[in-house]
Amino acid sequence: MGRLLIGMNRPFTALLALIDATLSVAIGIAVLLAPLTLLWLTQFQVSVDYAVFARIAANFWLMGNAVDVGVTLDPMLAARFGLAGAGTPFVLGLAPLGIALITFFLGRRLGLRLAGTPFRPLGALVGILTVAALSGVVAAAASTDVARPQGVQALFFPALIFAAGLATSLYSRTRGTSGVPLPAVIGRVEGWVLDALSSVSADARALLALALRGGAAAAAGIVGIAGVLTTLMIFGHYAQVIALYESLQTEIVGGIALTVGQLTLVPNLVVWAASYLIGPGFAVGAGSAVSPLGTQLGLVPALPMFGALPQSSASAGLVVLLVPVVVGLVVGLASARRLVDVSGDRPGGILRLVVTGLGIAVFGATILAALAALSAGGMGPGRLGEVGPNAALIWVYAAGEIAIGACVGLLLRSRRLAVESPDPLPGESANEPVLGDSNKL
Repeated sequence: MGRLLIGMNRPFTALLALIDATLSVAIGIAVLLAPLTLLWLTQFQVSVDYAVFARIAANFWLMGNAVDVGVTLDPMLAARFGLAGAGTPFVLGLAPLGIALITFFLGRRLGLRLAGTPFRPLGALVGILTVAALSGVVAAAASTDVARPQGVQALFFPALIFAAGLATSLYSRTRGTSGVPLPAVIGRVEGWVLDALSSVSADARALLALALRGGAAAAAGIVGIAGVLTTLMIFGHYAQVIALYESLQTEIVGGIALTVGQLTLVPNLVVWAASYLIGPGFAVGAGSAVSPLGTQLGLVPALPMFGALPQSSASAGLVVLLVPVVVGLVVGLASARRLVDVSGDRPGGILRLVVTGLGIAVFGATILAALAALSAGGMGPGRLGEVGPNAALIWVYAAGEIAIGACVGLLLRSRRLAVESPDPLPGESANEPVLGDSNKL
C-alpha cells in the first residue's frame, strides 16, 4: 500500500482527497440522520416530509462544526414553548463538540492516507476546498424561514476543523524538508519558519518545547479528571436523568434519537466539568451559575443530560480548586528531569525555573480557554443565549493555578536533582547557580 501511495500521480491524489472529503461530510451528517430516519419511519410513519428531518440533521451537523444557526419561530409555536424571547429571532451557537471531533478525526484520516504521497499539499488543498464547498451546499439546502445557517461561517469553519485534523497527520511520515517537492509558496513559508527558529538559541527552543509539552499535559490532565467527574455525576444522578427521559415521552426510537444528540454534547459536558474544577464554573442561561462556590439554576432545557447537574446551592468547597494545582505540580515534577535532558546540563537558576513554570501555565491555560470558548454558546431564546463557561475567566484562573503547581513541582524536583548530582557537570562552572539554590539566580 505504501508503494502504491508513493507512486500515485497528481490526478489520483486529488481524486482520493475529493472522495475522502466528500465521505467525511456524508458520514458526519449520516450519523445524525440515521436515528431521525428511524423516527420518521416508526413514530411519524412517513406522514411528515422527510426533508424536514434531513434539514434538522444538516443544521445540527453545521452547528457541531461551529456554524451559528439563526432561528425564527412562528408566534403560535413560540407561545407553546412558553419561553421568554421565543417569539423574537435568536441564534443557536452552542456547538456539539462530538460532531466537531468526527470532522477532526476524519480530516486526520485523510492526512494519514496522504502522508505517503509526494503530492500531499495538493491532496490537502483539494480535501479542504471540497469540505468548504460541500458545507456551503449543505447550508444552502438546510436554510428555511425557521432555521437559517450563517453562510459565511459554513464556508470556513467546517473546513478549518477538517484542516486542523489533516494537519496533525499530513507530515507524520516524511517532513517537507526531506526532499519531497513542495509548491513554491509552501516552500517559502517553510523557509521563513525555519529562519525564524534559527534566530532563536537552541536553549530557548528547548525551553519553549518543554513549556508546550508541559502545558498540553496539564490541560490533558485536567480534562481527563473532568471526564471522570462527568461520568460520576451522570451515574450519581441516574434517577434524575431517567425521570427526564420519562417526562419527555419520546418512546423507544425517539429516545434513541435524543440519546445520539446528547452524545454529541458529552465533550461539552467534560469541558464544563473542567471549568468547574478550575473555579469559574459555567452557566446554563443568563443569571445562572454552577461552580464550586454554589449552584444557582433557573429554568433549564428539559434535556436528560442536565439531570446530572448539581441541584443543590451548597458549596463544594475551595478544595476543588486544588485539582489544577496538583495537576500542575505533577507536570512540574515530571518536567524538571526533562529540563535537564533538553539542556544537556543542569537547569539554570530559579529565574529559569520560574519562566519554565509560567510557560507551562500560559500554554495550558490557553488550551483550556480555547476549549471553553468552543464549548459555549447560545442554546435557545432569551436567557438561554448564554450557556457554558467564560473563556477569559478560565484562562486567568487556570494560568494562576497551574503556575503555582508547576513552579513548586520544578523547585522540589530540582532540589532533589541537585542533591543527586552535587558535582558540576562537564563544562559547567562550579560557581554557576543551579536549580534548588534559592539564594542565587
